[in-house]
Amino acid sequence: MSDEEYNTRCKEIFDTADVKKLGFLTLDQFRKFVISFMEEYGKPEGEIEKMIDRSTAMWATIFKHYGSFDGKLTWACTQGFFKENKPKPQN
Repeated sequence: MSDEEYNTRCKEIFDTADVKKLGFLTLDQFRKFVISFMEEYGKPEGEIEKMIDRSTAMWATIFKHYGSFDGKLTWACTQGFFKENKPKPQN
């Protein structure tokens, strides 16, 4: 998958999570976004379950790591998440 295809698909996942179409994700929307991302890119079910079971405090820490200190995570803020979690090419 090219970088352009990857970025396009990530934007689609972001837009789906942004249910109110406000241009940012809340903490709950971010949770759904991360889980959708993991499912999309074939993360093992066990890893997905661990993420689902994380506490609100842990999710808030992850949320803030990507730049949200105001309760909103914009598309631009999520770029770090995508870069850190881009799937490795399959051979």
